Amino acid sequence: MTCDELREAGTLYALGILTGDELGEVEAHLRRGCPACTHEVERMRRVTDLLRFAAPAAHSPADAKARL
Repeated sequence: MTCDELREAGTLYALGILTGDELGEVEAHLRRGCPACTHEVERMRRVTDLLRFAAPAAHSPADAKARL
């Protein structure tokens, strides 16, 4: 996998949704120690970690458990 290809797959990797060959290729590229891609994936992970705070918290109705 090239650096350009990793940039395309990097966000999916940071989100943890890559599978199969593509996941293996990204991990192999990062294991080779590419500093630019390692930095980019770390940056993407920081951004994706913040996504959970982007939406307001959802609250279940008080009787939801009883209805289930």
